[in-house]
Amino acid sequence: MADAFLTGLLELARSVFERGEEEQALRFLLEAWRETRSERLAGLVEKLSARLTAELPPLACEPHSSEMELRQPLDLPRMLESLLETANQGRLIVLREQLEALRKWPADPRLVPPLLAIASMPAAGNLWVRAALIDLFGHLRDSRTALALQALYEAPDGERYDFGRRGAFLPRVDASEPSPLDAEARALCRSLEEDLDAREEADASRRSLRKELLARVRARPEDDGARLVLADQLLEQGDPLGEFIALQCSPHPDEDRVKALLARHGMSWRAPLGPLADPDHTRFERGFPASVRLSIRRGQQVLPPPGPAWGTVREIDWYWESPPGAAAWLAHPHLGGVTRLLRMRDATARELGRYPLPVRSLQLRGGVASQLTEAFTLLAALPHLTCVDIYNALPDDVRLCATSPLAARLQRFTASVSGYWSLVVTPSAEVTVEATLLNVQRAAALADAIRAAVGFGTRALRVRDGFPPDERARLQLRSAASAYARVEWE
Repeated sequence: MADAFLTGLLELARSVFERGEEEQALRFLLEAWRETRSERLAGLVEKLSARLTAELPPLACEPHSSEMELRQPLDLPRMLESLLETANQGRLIVLREQLEALRKWPADPRLVPPLLAIASMPAAGNLWVRAALIDLFGHLRDSRTALALQALYEAPDGERYDFGRRGAFLPRVDASEPSPLDAEARALCRSLEEDLDAREEADASRRSLRKELLARVRARPEDDGARLVLADQLLEQGDPLGEFIALQCSPHPDEDRVKALLARHGMSWRAPLGPLADPDHTRFERGFPASVRLSIRRGQQVLPPPGPAWGTVREIDWYWESPPGAAAWLAHPHLGGVTRLLRMRDATARELGRYPLPVRSLQLRGGVASQLTEAFTLLAALPHLTCVDIYNALPDDVRLCATSPLAARLQRFTASVSGYWSLVVTPSAEVTVEATLLNVQRAAALADAIRAAVGFGTRALRVRDGFPPDERARLQLRSAASAYARVEWE
């Protein structure tokens, strides 16, 4: 029965590999390895994994990260460089936490080489690290770890005693011998090896063209022609990304099919953006990421450099997090297409003017006037900035922008407090200012904002819900509206 189950897994791996579903093939191969601990299967896993992650950026090995919690097969090999770096630096507490977090993953043969390397490092002399290594080796049950396990147990008695005094122990674990593969399993392995070699050989001749076409798309993100040429080449190779690009570039795409492709392959297509991109809030347009919400750890001081995949991104949502150096990060050449920044802290926004950024639209949180009175003067250094939105705004924020050098070239300015009031300024429109009252209790704040907006122009004002039932609110709005040449009440 066990042999039949193993054979079934290998047949599934070969079948989906032939259909181009290589990540699914990797999943089946991992399951097959867990059934046998076969070194031959481990080699197949390593080879296919290397192929799938060749163009993906590394990931930080962080015990409490979303990647560590989700445990996706393609994330693990991308964390191993970070794991080895921690061991080399001798950061023992962090290393122990990383090893303990990896213990929660399903057993995976790709862990063996880096763990063997760590077992030979000085860091393995630490008893806590050594216990975590032994526990992880026991979880893997891979015969390749036998010698390393023996060496880990041959520690000085004093260290073992001290470790025991702290209430811990070194578990006695022996590496398992792999289960032999029967003739049918060996034949399937051989077939998979040959198929993988053949695909690698075929791809080698097309890889340079694909790389060139991808670079063209990222360098000229507005050019649909470059995307469609790439889509044609990918379709010839059976790559689902080709179909996805073609669908999203179509004037009438099959949305159900688009959603199905994203559900199956979206994680792989988002992966080149690296760990900063929130996978649940990345929007694709015309086949590539166009809008990204950043996932920044609280207290993070350094942002990893953006890779080439960011070349198609037009909008970045900072989610009110922006560590030191965020403005300089935005100046990276790979972010040259970003024109819209959402939910950016004013402390970071004031640094934007130091760089020749192409930003056209910027959203800030209210309270700008109380935090930095010269904010809009500094932002005026952005040559293309024409739209500003202030969320949870104060009337003083409106006044500060309306009287700044930036005001003269803004095409649109919005200020709002969700559920209470909003103000929209369009200097070139017939009606310069539109004010909307959503809650009569904030009529005074809206009236102040209307007065503050006169710096944008007084040609015309439109007030929605301009006749609130509260007499005092009506008087406040009418008084504020008197500064405008023409007023429309709705």
